[in-house]
Amino acid sequence: MNEHPAATGLPDEDEAWEMRVDLVSRRLTFPPTPDIAGQVRARLDRPRMRARARAVRAAAVVAIALLLAVLLIPDLRSRALDFLQIGAVRFVESPTGTPVATRSGREPQAPGVLPSVLDLPGETTLDAARQTATFPIRLPTYPPDLGLPDRVFMPTPDGGTVVLVWLEPGNPGAVRLSLYALGPGNLALKFEAPIEGSSVDQHLALWVTAPHEFMIPVGPGELLRLTVTTPVLIWEQDSVTYRLEGNLTLDDARRIAESLE
Repeated sequence: MNEHPAATGLPDEDEAWEMRVDLVSRRLTFPPTPDIAGQVRARLDRPRMRARARAVRAAAVVAIALLLAVLLIPDLRSRALDFLQIGAVRFVESPTGTPVATRSGREPQAPGVLPSVLDLPGETTLDAARQTATFPIRLPTYPPDLGLPDRVFMPTPDGGTVVLVWLEPGNPGAVRLSLYALGPGNLALKFEAPIEGSSVDQHLALWVTAPHEFMIPVGPGELLRLTVTTPVLIWEQDSVTYRLEGNLTLDDARRIAESLE
């Protein structure tokens, strides 16, 4: 007489089938369950994030426009200049009433005057500058024919300032455009005309078209002064302040600035 499986301690037919299914399922590799809810949530959040970014950008442009309008009122200009600053560039009122640049907490002591950016001290190579600079050196990819800079300067020994210069083709004495990359610190710009507010990759920017003077540090407490006669675009990105100078329109300057990589 055959014994019932329970009496022998062996699994019955149904239990044996379940055991085989369980064993096979453990050996199979299932793909991870996709995060469908997270993907849907991300898609829903994108329009909100874009709307928020547009709102922040619009608010910044409005704020700088109001501030620049205040600069036209003599009684309010000196107070406004106390907090007009983008990154390492700060604007202050000079004793003569002309906005000039200084280093934070220090007035420039008879700074030297350079006739051209090509007379800056500390000329080096791009490779050497990349090894010494305290921040990544980014280069513009626009216009396509620009290529690598023809001259590179590191006027401060600490690697906190890099100046890249492109020359006019066939004319080594003529500057096509120059790009200043300034690490943390307070520099300033002298200007004698209204400043136009703009933006670079949704970062607040200033556009200066009138001739002015710019003071650049070359050592502790030492400044050199350059007279700038071409338009300048100033903005801050990733804790680095950029100054793009050249005979450019605002649209071209913004396009160059937004091509940095």
